[in-house]
Amino acid sequence: GSFTSLAPMGIAVGAVGSLLLSFSRGAGALANGLVAGFALAGVARYVAVLGSVNSSPAEETVRFVGGALLALGGCVLLAVAALWRTAREPGDPGRADDAGLLPRGLVVLGAVLMVVGAIVPFNDGPGVAKPALVDRGWDALEPIGIAVFAVVAAFLLGAAGRRLLASGALLGLGTVAVLVWLRLLVIPALQPDSISSPGPGAFLGLAGAAAVLLGGVVASTRVARAGLPGGVPAGRAT
Repeated sequence: GSFTSLAPMGIAVGAVGSLLLSFSRGAGALANGLVAGFALAGVARYVAVLGSVNSSPAEETVRFVGGALLALGGCVLLAVAALWRTAREPGDPGRADDAGLLPRGLVVLGAVLMVVGAIVPFNDGPGVAKPALVDRGWDALEPIGIAVFAVVAAFLLGAAGRRLLASGALLGLGTVAVLVWLRLLVIPALQPDSISSPGPGAFLGLAGAAAVLLGGVVASTRVARAGLPGGVPAGRAT
């Protein structure tokens, strides 16, 4: 249960913490991106949860749907709030492409690995039927949705004025992705080997999530170095 709750708790704590950070001087654009990243990861998660409602016992369906709809609504509100605040702030300064190709390459590679990880079995124990996430239907939407959002954010790294937003979004998306795949790796590992053990899909997915997170770290470092938040070009005295 502790590992199952990692992703939803990460979304809630990360989004609220990032929202508070966005009120700090000089942290606005990057923090808004973090809020958007955590919120979009939540959108992918709770759309997947709602899609899998038919697999729940009938007596739990109403509570199941109600909780998922409430969480999905909260994530959508957070994403809209982050984008609305970003639209009202001046764009980050800098050259035409401050982030470079490395972070985008890391994110695209990570997204591909997460999609492959959803196709390859994540549980390789002798006591199970070698399941992959795609075999569980809607469950695969969460990591695949995060991968799609991450690729979109990676391409926004080249958009003038929105590089810090995109960098923050990658940090949020990558963090949640790591928590999702950590669960899929650790839970089979906690079972006796005669029942289950981590399969290659879990390792591929976790590696992909780590690559997305690393891409966000590299991008945010490069963009912040090229032009400091608040419109002060790097290396120039105020």
